[in-house]
Amino acid sequence: LKGFAEAARALAGSRALDAVHLAVVGPPAPPPLPRDSHASLHGRVHWLGARADLPALYRAAAALLHPTWYDPCSTVALEALACG
Repeated sequence: LKGFAEAARALAGSRALDAVHLAVVGPPAPPPLPRDSHASLHGRVHWLGARADLPALYRAAAALLHPTWYDPCSTVALEALACG
């Protein structure tokens, strides 16, 4: 997943985000957590795998984090906006 390691490190490195949980939706195999942030993320990263109920997940989330290095047309952001 593009940018997953950076997102996990940011979550692990911020005291302001201690109560934040990260739900990861995507391919069937979870990406490895960065070694330098594994302990602080224990129980806070939830691997959901491929899902068919994306509109419900978008609506339930407080924020959408879509880390990418280059995405000229982010369908993910457009889907999230369409789901409110």
